[in-house]
Amino acid sequence: MRAFKVDLNGKRICVAGVGKNGVLTTVVSYVGHGRSSRLDFAVSGLFAPTREHAIWKSLGLKVGDKIGVMVIETDSVDKPKKRYRAESAATERNQKVYVRALAKKFGWRIVTPPQQSK
Repeated sequence: MRAFKVDLNGKRICVAGVGKNGVLTTVVSYVGHGRSSRLDFAVSGLFAPTREHAIWKSLGLKVGDKIGVMVIETDSVDKPKKRYRAESAATERNQKVYVRALAKKFGWRIVTPPQQSK
C-alpha cells in the first residue's frame, strides 16, 4: 500500500497508511493571532470502507523543526494512536445548523414536510 514515512528532526515519527480506499494527510499549520501564535503538525487519515478517522501523530512545532515526508510502498504501517467514527447524530445536527445558516444568509425559506404519525 501507499504510505507516508514521517520524520521530525531526523527522528522517525510514524509510518501511516490507510490501504487502497481512504484518505491520508499530513498537515503543517501556523496560526498567528495578535501576540499569540501556534505551529502544529498532524498525520491523519480516513479509512473509507469503515468511515473511521485515524490520527497517527498530532504535535506542536517550533521554529527550526524539520519535517520529512516520504511516500513509500509497504505491506505494513504503524497502528494509529486514535481511531474513531464520527458521531452521526452530531454530524447531522451540524449539517442542519449549516443549512439553516446558509438559508438565512441567502434569504431562503426552508419548508419541511409534516411529521407522519405512526
